[in-house]
Amino acid sequence: MSPKAKKVKKKTPPRSSIKKWDKKAVGNARQERRSHQRRGVLDTFHVFLCLKERGWGKFHLRDISENGFAFEIESAGEYPMNSIHECHFFINPGLYLPMNFRVAHIGSGEQGLVHVGAHIQFGDARLKKVFQSFVKLLDELAGATDLYNHKEL
Repeated sequence: MSPKAKKVKKKTPPRSSIKKWDKKAVGNARQERRSHQRRGVLDTFHVFLCLKERGWGKFHLRDISENGFAFEIESAGEYPMNSIHECHFFINPGLYLPMNFRVAHIGSGEQGLVHVGAHIQFGDARLKKVFQSFVKLLDELAGATDLYNHKEL
């Protein structure tokens, strides 16, 4: 018989492990509940979400990770826990990824909004590769440039 394996507690990553461009997450390091690191979404990329249940209206993305994202809405009545929803993840105003997501977390957000954490339901391996490549691009850009301290020419 083999000896019993010890259970290892999953530790919350230290603040220093959060990417430097993820300023919202730095202030909220306690929220690191996902299995993948969160990354703040930069306004310069014009990344946003359109939700089918909301008439394909635009919603601000709070952060993204390799397998999910978070957004804020006025009320989460039509977004109960573990429900599946259709959305368009816009990388810029002319390019989007159609996808489904599962509601993984609901909490209180800023200014009275509801914070919804979503886990992407990758039905297509190509969609997963494209989305994760976009997240990797954000990481590479953050490592190569100081995105928050640039000056206009």
